[in-house]
Amino acid sequence: MRIQIRIVFYLYCLILIFFPLASSLADEVVTLDSRSGVTQSFLLLEPKGEPKGIILMFPGHWGVVKFKKTDGGITVTTEGGGFTASIDTRTTYQKNGMVVALLAPPSDMQGGMDTVFRSSEKYLVDISAVIAYLNKRYQKAPYLHGHCASSLSSASIATKLNNKGISGLILSSPRS
Repeated sequence: MRIQIRIVFYLYCLILIFFPLASSLADEVVTLDSRSGVTQSFLLLEPKGEPKGIILMFPGHWGVVKFKKTDGGITVTTEGGGFTASIDTRTTYQKNGMVVALLAPPSDMQGGMDTVFRSSEKYLVDISAVIAYLNKRYQKAPYLHGHCASSLSSASIATKLNNKGISGLILSSPRS
């Protein structure tokens, strides 16, 4: 009887140890064809349970974010990226029931995005593909979260879309 109790206890401990790891394996990198010869990738994090909403996060500075699949899940590296690219921001949204989509630069802008590109029609096409994907997958429109230099991206896109297909705009430390 004691051995059975110990086995159950050890199994319970193993479940507690590995459950967080298993939940991170549900995270995925989605890559969409957005423009001719160009792809748009983003890290997609889902909350436990029914999503309350979607946050589409635009990294600040030059917007350089890269994703690498590892045995432990997905590693995110940034060159700047600021507040929206931080693991604390992503996990806070996720823990509070939000789907999080963290954008990488489009495949033709891997070196970074300047303010001209962030407000361009090309970027609008790239992000419109992501918004359409999120709307279709979750039947919800995303909030666009821009921080610092990426506030130009999210504000420009919201304006050009006349707010169609999005729930709202979140600007933290916006640039004028």
